[in-house]
Amino acid sequence: MRVYTPNELRRFLESVDAALTRRAKVVVIGGAAAALEYGVATGTRDIDTWTKVQNDLMVAVERARQATGLAVPFAQSGVADGPEDFESRLKRALPHLRRLPVMVPEKHILRLDQVHSVFDDLRRDASRRQDRVARSVLEKRSPHSKMRHAWPRRPASATKASGEAVLNSNIS
Repeated sequence: MRVYTPNELRRFLESVDAALTRRAKVVVIGGAAAALEYGVATGTRDIDTWTKVQNDLMVAVERARQATGLAVPFAQSGVADGPEDFESRLKRALPHLRRLPVMVPEKHILRLDQVHSVFDDLRRDASRRQDRVARSVLEKRSPHSKMRHAWPRRPASATKASGEAVLNSNIS
C-alpha cells in the first residue's frame, strides 16, 4: 500500500476543501494527524477520521482523488479510542481551509491513541500466530512432530516394567 507524504496529504485536503459545496468538519486521527500537524515526515497510508464521513464529504473526497491523482483512503476509523474529554482537546490543522475545518487531537492524546493502536496490532498478530499453530496442529504438521527423534522410544515392556516399579514403590 502506498505511503502519502505530509505535502501530498495537504494538497489532497486542499482539493477536498475546494470540492466541497458546504462546510464539513472532520477530526483526523492517527498517522495523518501526526503528519499534518506535528511534523512527522514519514507520512501515512490513509486518512483515518474520528468523525463519520458524510455523503457530501465523500463526494468531495472522490473529486479530490480525481483532481490530484492521489487515491488516499479516507474513512472513519473502526478502532479509535480517546479519553472522556477528547473533543474539548482538539486543535485546528490547516487553518487556511475554508469549508473543511480539519481538527486533530493534541499530541498527548494522539500519542496515546497510537500506543493503543500498536497494542491492537500486536494482539491481532498474536491471534494470527495462534491460528497458524492451531491449523498446523490440526493438519498434523505440528512443528514439534519433527522433534520425536530426539527421545528414543522405549520398548513397551520397559515402559510397563518401570511403571510397575513406580507403582509398587508408592504402595510400600
